[in-house]
Amino acid sequence: MPEPLRTGRLLLVPYTAEQLQIALDRGFEAAAATLGLSYPPMSRAETRLRRNIYRSKLHIITQTPRALPVTTAWQIAHDGAIVGEVGFKGPPIVGEVEIGYTTHNGYRRQGFMSEAVAALCTYAFEQNTYNVTRVTALTRRRNAASQGVLAKCGFVRDGKQGWWLLRWVLDAPLTMRDSS
Repeated sequence: MPEPLRTGRLLLVPYTAEQLQIALDRGFEAAAATLGLSYPPMSRAETRLRRNIYRSKLHIITQTPRALPVTTAWQIAHDGAIVGEVGFKGPPIVGEVEIGYTTHNGYRRQGFMSEAVAALCTYAFEQNTYNVTRVTALTRRRNAASQGVLAKCGFVRDGKQGWWLLRWVLDAPLTMRDSS
């Protein structure tokens, strides 16, 4: 199990498989309470989407326990509250992992996500379970805020996926690629 990550203002805490299951069985607030954190209210649509993501993550982790660090949901905490979530969508494929993230309402436009994405990308390149050489992300064409997060973290646009999604990439620093 990876250790929590600390940034200037944030604590990123990876959920265990048990905490993912608690979120599915008893709710997101119950899972956050296991960390001593509060969880903001979500709409039904957000709750449904998050539950589907957690089911998928839990399935991958159950099949491949060593994938937990690059599959679990990392809770982004600030001042005792979960302000968002960041994580990878599963183990790398040929060295690439895809990152996904969300900021809860009321915590947007404060730089939290840029700080969290940068920290998790650094973690991806430095962890020893998998050889990660590239982090990718997809954004909706009209999601300027998400595109801003990626650009601030050093990602560059790398084409499109369909007509509504933009693909972004961040390659491992040369020093990290040379040492593997």
